[in-house]
Amino acid sequence: MERCEDFESNDIGKMALTAEEAAEWYVRFRDRDVSLGKRLSYISWLKASPRHIAEMLRMRSLAFRLRRAQLIHPLPNPNA
Repeated sequence: MERCEDFESNDIGKMALTAEEAAEWYVRFRDRDVSLGKRLSYISWLKASPRHIAEMLRMRSLAFRLRRAQLIHPLPNPNA
């Protein structure tokens, strides 16, 4: 049973790392001035694992839903 717990813990750690990396890539690409080297690194990262692709798609979907929610229910402006 201990080996199963280790596997689950390791798998969760990998998922968290992948989510963090996807978030970092998403933020980088919000700045449209991304160097060719960074773009090639991003492509290599995506090709490295289907999990990377899935997490990037999840990240973009989440960002879309958050933008849509903001349009429907705008947050109050603290400066107003």
